[in-house]
Amino acid sequence: MQMLKEILNHGLNSLNKMKDELQRKYKVINMMITMHSILHQRFKTKSLVGNIFFLLTAIILNVFIFFDFDYLSFTGFSIDKIKNIVAVTSFLIFLLSVVFMLVEWSKKSEQHLQAINQLSRLLNELRSLLKIENSALLSNKSELFDELYNQVNETIPKIPDRKFNYLKARHYNKVEISKFIDKHKGKPYFVIRILFFFEKTFKSKEN
Repeated sequence: MQMLKEILNHGLNSLNKMKDELQRKYKVINMMITMHSILHQRFKTKSLVGNIFFLLTAIILNVFIFFDFDYLSFTGFSIDKIKNIVAVTSFLIFLLSVVFMLVEWSKKSEQHLQAINQLSRLLNELRSLLKIENSALLSNKSELFDELYNQVNETIPKIPDRKFNYLKARHYNKVEISKFIDKHKGKPYFVIRILFFFEKTFKSKEN
């Protein structure tokens, strides 16, 4: 009887340890999703702004091809000088477009989006694992999950070291806001944001 209890306790301890490790990975993956979401949106915005900028400048420069520069005589510049300014501007825009292609903001945005999708699948898999109450089955499933976990971490883009702490702080702030929303259900989001700001500001000063 005593031996049976020891076996059961050992199995329960083993199950709890595995679940603790899975919970830790759950938090890590959740944080990584937030980080990649921020970077995806940031690169997407940069790419969109860049595309709009070069589209507008291309339209403006094309207009100047058929433009009568005599209409710009009020600027005090000669026609030749205006043409030179347009030519230099066109060259600078061309250089900027080359730089824009080299930084590949659109590609980086897509890579972070793919990382979000892969990590989200891992998170869903983890939710299923955490429901398992059989230690032997959980051990087997956890080993398979670890292989997938390591594989995904090797393929997704790395978070830059210089941005890691900032993105980590953004994630924890997101978690705190989520908890704050749960405490103030039914209130408009902008009201919750104001309350959250005042609570964090004045409570931190008091502490």
